[in-house]
Amino acid sequence: MKTTPLQAATAVSIAALLLLSGCSLLPGVPDFGGGNSSGDNSSDNDSDNDNDSDNESDDAGDNPFLDHDVPDGFPSDIPLPDLDISYSLAVSEDSWGIVYEANDLEDDFGDLSDLYEGDGWESPMNNVSEDGALAVFTKGDYTVQAIGVADADTDFDGPGISLTIVRA
Repeated sequence: MKTTPLQAATAVSIAALLLLSGCSLLPGVPDFGGGNSSGDNSSDNDSDNDNDSDNESDDAGDNPFLDHDVPDGFPSDIPLPDLDISYSLAVSEDSWGIVYEANDLEDDFGDLSDLYEGDGWESPMNNVSEDGALAVFTKGDYTVQAIGVADADTDFDGPGISLTIVRA
């Protein structure tokens, strides 16, 4: 069964929203190092074995399926903002997702909109507020969906912008 661009875009968008909200459906990286190797469940330092949200092995940043740079195979003709990449994922050869750390959601999202519109992209939807943002940009075979979250509970504190890019 072949995945359509709409299905891929939907999957990447949902994953990006979950990542921005501090939740991930992708598996965590197992911790092979700091635990008790004796086989019993006791420990002199119970905090080493706590399975809470502060445990580094649960961080989405440690997930082996996520990159922290522009994904492999990403088209060079897609404009990208000058922000730090927190997570990225090549979903298929025709779809990619990138989550950025933003400094100021409204300003950074405005700069992103200016970047795309200045490069000749059409924007059938573009809504920005202090709480969040959503925009869609289209050009040729590409559709870019941008979602902004003002203050997400993520691995990075503060606003984030997620881009989902799909080639039809």
